[in-house]
Amino acid sequence: MRIDFHLHTLYTKSLFGSEMIPEKILKKAKERRLGGVAITDDNTLRGYFKFKKLVANDKDFIVIPGFEFIGLKEIREVLVLGIEYIPKKQNLLDFIDEVRSNGGVCIVPHPFTFDPFIRYRRSLRDLKLFDGIEVINSFDWSKYKEFASKLADSVKIAKIAGSDAHSLRNIGMAYTICEEDPIKAIRKRKTKVAGRESPWSYKISNFFSL
Repeated sequence: MRIDFHLHTLYTKSLFGSEMIPEKILKKAKERRLGGVAITDDNTLRGYFKFKKLVANDKDFIVIPGFEFIGLKEIREVLVLGIEYIPKKQNLLDFIDEVRSNGGVCIVPHPFTFDPFIRYRRSLRDLKLFDGIEVINSFDWSKYKEFASKLADSVKIAKIAGSDAHSLRNIGMAYTICEEDPIKAIRKRKTKVAGRESPWSYKISNFFSL
């Protein structure tokens, strides 16, 4: 199963917002031969619940609950998958513990954007707290893929890939391959990643559209 674990809908209201609606996301995802997606809007599950209703009777496509949580003191962003509510904990340890105790997983998203040491200043010991790291993000620099992959191996956490799509053309540009339930696969580190960096024309046009 090929799953894009990182997508934003029109309910992401941050600077890097999105105008994608669930119906168009589903159509494009199927065109790109994906078997499922995780809707990961910033600090909200509204997009996920809209998408969940859309695929309620679709046995060939799955949607995974998720959100990109912004606001913890220790790390700017955490990609949460597998739970249908947003914890109110503000401490990283408490936050991760609550997510896990309710069946979810916590991923470090695009950790090396622009520079490996700007976005993530935590030690390897702290990185072990997470369930996975986003090895491929289509908006990140591809030169960090090998670095991120080795980092995941060194701390024994899962490798994840997602497009981080804010527009339809990016959907499925990076994805994770799972042979079982996606959340279980992450916990067991039985995931494979595939995909590539977005063309510069995509990045520039997205920037100017913002």
